[in-house]
Amino acid sequence: MTGPLADSAVADAGWLSGVAPPWWTSGRTPDSMDLSGWMPPVIDQGQIPLCTAAVTAAIAGYYARRAERLEFTPSVLFNYRLSRTLAGSADRRGSRLEHSFRAWAEFGLCEEALWPYDEHGRTRVDRDPPEHCHTTARRTRPLARSLSAPDGPGLLGLARRAIAMGIPVSVEVRLCPSISMSLVNGGVIPVQLATELSVGPHVVLLTGYDDRAETAPYDRGAGPGAFRVRNSWGTGWGDQGYGLLPYAFLEQRLTGEHWIVVEEDWRKR
Repeated sequence: MTGPLADSAVADAGWLSGVAPPWWTSGRTPDSMDLSGWMPPVIDQGQIPLCTAAVTAAIAGYYARRAERLEFTPSVLFNYRLSRTLAGSADRRGSRLEHSFRAWAEFGLCEEALWPYDEHGRTRVDRDPPEHCHTTARRTRPLARSLSAPDGPGLLGLARRAIAMGIPVSVEVRLCPSISMSLVNGGVIPVQLATELSVGPHVVLLTGYDDRAETAPYDRGAGPGAFRVRNSWGTGWGDQGYGLLPYAFLEQRLTGEHWIVVEEDWRKR
């Protein structure tokens, strides 16, 4: 299928109930879930603020692997460049999830091997991908929606439900000083204080959850329960690039944006 289809409308519990991924049947939300086995390799963004493109490539690669059993690893740089173009400045630093998802919908995603992000290829960050990247780009019909819930517990439940259905959730966290603890504690992102200063936002992907996961003392007394989070800080961070985000982040609304992406033909008619 081809054609751009991404929007900024919201996904509440009712909207989510109208989605049926090809592997989904029905059932209750289990106590734990892990989607990371279908994910493409974790990247290390280094000093380049391309976390939104890393999340986009991870979602697209996951869906290709799980829905079609296709070993597809999308190019992060391809999406990063085109998302910034859609944002109005191809050479700006950083992008937004909305622009990254829209670039996926409008331009597709080419293979990482065609426009790689590696230690030798970081000079490509501010260059336009060659034409063959566009002509070979894999095109689907992704539909992006922002999660909507009346309160923190509702948002937590909605995110858990999406992941239980096999739909990863992208979230925006603040880069506060306390997040540096995740570099030495196995990838547990400490619950942040409202008074903590932030140097900016960072986007990660929730690829699982466990209601029994213990994150003390980094949960600041909130209790058990955490999401399995995929970062873009290399495989040396956490457990091969994956860590834990305590439920308190969503319950207390310490996160910024929350997005899911589904394919248009997964919507029930």
